Amino acid sequence: MVGPIVAIAISIVFVCSIDAISQSRSICFQAGIDSPWAQNADSALNIDLDFGGDTVDNQGVHPDIAFWPDSFGPNPGATVIGINSDSNLDTIMVSPGSPKWRYWMVFTPYPYDLAHYEDPCVRASNQKEVGWIRPYAFGDDPTDSSSEDDTVWVRDPIYDHHHFPSNVHSSDPEFLYSPEDGKLYVLFQSASRYRYKNYVKAIPSSDGITWDESQTFDFAVSEANDPSTVWNLLSPTVCRDTMGYWNLWFVDQLGLNNGTQLIRLRYPRIDGGWVGADTCIINPPDTGLQIWHTKIGLSPFINTLFLLATVNTVASSSSDTLGQYLYVSGNGHDWNLVGVILNNGPTGSWDYETYRSTFLFEHSAGKWTMPIWYSGNHTDSTNHTIWGIGYTEADIRWKYGDANGDCNINMLDITFLINFLYKHGLAPGAPFEGDIDGNCRINVLDVTYLVNFLYKHGITPAVGCD
Repeated sequence: MVGPIVAIAISIVFVCSIDAISQSRSICFQAGIDSPWAQNADSALNIDLDFGGDTVDNQGVHPDIAFWPDSFGPNPGATVIGINSDSNLDTIMVSPGSPKWRYWMVFTPYPYDLAHYEDPCVRASNQKEVGWIRPYAFGDDPTDSSSEDDTVWVRDPIYDHHHFPSNVHSSDPEFLYSPEDGKLYVLFQSASRYRYKNYVKAIPSSDGITWDESQTFDFAVSEANDPSTVWNLLSPTVCRDTMGYWNLWFVDQLGLNNGTQLIRLRYPRIDGGWVGADTCIINPPDTGLQIWHTKIGLSPFINTLFLLATVNTVASSSSDTLGQYLYVSGNGHDWNLVGVILNNGPTGSWDYETYRSTFLFEHSAGKWTMPIWYSGNHTDSTNHTIWGIGYTEADIRWKYGDANGDCNINMLDITFLINFLYKHGLAPGAPFEGDIDGNCRINVLDVTYLVNFLYKHGITPAVGCD
């Protein structure tokens, strides 16, 4: 069981503002194939996935998480539309004491690789590992004479792909929160090669329970006469930049044998068409591999974007995944590989293959961590694929001692600190870069510490105050 962690401010988690100008300094991390930041979860989370008696055996995939320190949900007196105990749509006026939740998850069921179940579903909890339930509210039903409160739950799934279009499934959901209208949006991909189109659609909610399909709109559309030239719009993920534009990244497959590319679109507003597109620079760990699914978030401690990527072999799709890899970027266009953050599980484990992951940032005991939720699967004794969603946490491993941000630890870092302290030189890019001894201050003791480490077999630079 992972211990409690104090979460950071909401503005960092949801309104993912990024600077449009590249940084001149590097932010360097320690990672590698043999030393991932996170350990695999012992088992999948227990998430109720019973659709009116048609159980899908707790098998979910492709999670995304939204977080509110002060909870999110319907306010007292608000009108909420949800599913009642008879599985019919019902309307209530919310009563005081109706619950709210801090953690919200969107995902798609995927039992035994059956794509017709793969539509967005929403669950909520006040803990990261347990308590994932359908969000609900209770209150007065104005159409009946009962004095007792009625209860309504979020409809499951919140979007049914049978409505639009045919011959597709709705996958790869992502949360987006807009502070302008106070609404939570679920973005998801709908694809149809028969129609030579791919979509990223968006459906809004002001309370997490009322989701109206009639309000769904096209966030992005890719259309062409030749299906091989259509952007695939796989794994859409969104952040906002300092100019107020929404940035949408997605993975595009370049034919069956040519790997993938990461595309970024920029939007002036949520319901507006994109005004700019560029192909990002991002390389897989090996030429025989490709980026398949991604999640992007802005770090709260430095102006750097984190990208967790599911990597697999070229010409593959949802198989042959090799773990979750971390990339970082200062501008959202150029991405540098740090290393593997989460490996595939061992033989016989529930997550023998890991799949699309999502993450937050939290701070506790003087260090930043990444809570990670990820998909995993294995093949059972009957040769069926069993999916699940796991939870783990990763300690963020800076390259401590690298004062000048060149990703090396040497005499140049000593010179950099001396220039900063005594010659009005450049400041470290982040406080931990200059805090070599980990005492939460930058002074001559850090210079001495680094000299001892480099030339007198001294102690390794400490995990400083992040």
